[in-house]
Amino acid sequence: MKTPTQVFGQKLTRTFCHFLLGGILVASVSEAFPSGAWQALSNVSAPSARAYSINEALWTGSEVIVWGGWNGGPLNDGARFNPINNTWTAMTTTSAPPARGSHTVVWTGSEMIAWGGQNGSWTQFFNDVGRYNPTGNTWAPISTA
Repeated sequence: MKTPTQVFGQKLTRTFCHFLLGGILVASVSEAFPSGAWQALSNVSAPSARAYSINEALWTGSEVIVWGGWNGGPLNDGARFNPINNTWTAMTTTSAPPARGSHTVVWTGSEMIAWGGQNGSWTQFFNDVGRYNPTGNTWAPISTA
């Protein structure tokens, strides 16, 4: 079994759960994993390996959403992970913001807001905002004017 340092991705801390993207999950306090033991994650429909994902992932209270980041270049894809079912659901890229990393995501209680970031070569910095609705698996832009 891989150690946490051998797993791609970075540790995320959100709402009593600690996630390591790329095949390992540890939950220190969770109804899903009350023992706090390491559990193997399903790789079926998991997002591609990505680096520097700490700002590109969030906890919704029931799922981890991972979007954007880096894998030889910026990404504009992602997936949602349900720890109860140990399943990944791919996110649509239709109407998603352009590929990027180093952006910020926040959870509103019903949608993920993604803002800013850059294109990987540090030649283009984004000042746009995208809104992702996991219930409908849809993206919509938000005006910055």
